[in-house]
Amino acid sequence: MIRTDRLESLARTGLADAQFRLAYRLAFGRSARGPRSWKRIAALWRSAAEQGNVRAQFYLGTCYDDGKGVRKSVSESMKWYRKGAQQGHVNAQYNLAIGYMKGDGVPKNMRQAVSWYRRGAEQGDAEAQCNLGCCYHEGKGVRKDFKQAVIWARRAARQGDAKAQFNLGLSYLNGEGVRTNRRSAVAWFRKAAAQGHARAQWHLAEAYEEGHGVRRDDVAALKWLRKAVANGDPEAQSALGVRYHNGTGVRRNYGLSVKWYRRAIENGDEWAQYLLALCYQDGEGVRKNTATARRWFKRAAEAGVKEARRALAGC
Repeated sequence: MIRTDRLESLARTGLADAQFRLAYRLAFGRSARGPRSWKRIAALWRSAAEQGNVRAQFYLGTCYDDGKGVRKSVSESMKWYRKGAQQGHVNAQYNLAIGYMKGDGVPKNMRQAVSWYRRGAEQGDAEAQCNLGCCYHEGKGVRKDFKQAVIWARRAARQGDAKAQFNLGLSYLNGEGVRTNRRSAVAWFRKAAAQGHARAQWHLAEAYEEGHGVRRDDVAALKWLRKAVANGDPEAQSALGVRYHNGTGVRRNYGLSVKWYRRAIENGDEWAQYLLALCYQDGEGVRKNTATARRWFKRAAEAGVKEARRALAGC
């Protein structure tokens, strides 16, 4: 390893590789435990980037993204990501694709996003492969093609990408791009769930509860349901509320039922609005209040919950 004082000397001569390495060491090396001079780091990366150093171009982009050593500017970050991406830097390609997808620093353009995801995916980047698969699945920036979606999800899933593993599980569950196979769906949900993917944990809990693709197991169902709840999945939170309401696998507790319905509502679950309305209607876990029940039934109905519409008609 080149000593820092030697790198300093080489960087002063204008050698791009030395400037990049020195800045990287100052930013992330062991000697960077104290306060970092991000202004100097960014200046070194800029000098190297302007000489065409692809890694410096990427890291200078991150400086503009985070406002470290330079004034925060998404358009400038995209400018430097583009330079790095054009030279084949995978992370720069991915970040540029995200920019086009969201319209951050560049005009929103899903075709361009797909183009840059594809370049990264073809170089083996798992996140790019996963997102390219999502684009094919949803028909964004490219013609919808479930088989292509599965191809790219599988490549990313085999590299351990949790989101891709979950998506591949959904493909097997719904028979999109592959033949329906609940055992395969459970196998991929399990891999993603083990990495903390909340939706995968919720689907795995459902599989154990219903005995779909795996032997029915209420203990395992509750275990994965609680994991999904802890990771903030709103449907899981609503389902845990139902378990407390009915006393399924847990001691019946209307108060906890209401607590989890409210938590699910905060996280965007419309069905929980209907369930909370029932609690107010029947006085379970809360004081009976017909007006409040009607208000929650109305919110759920406006969100498309058919049961809430029928309940309103009967109020």
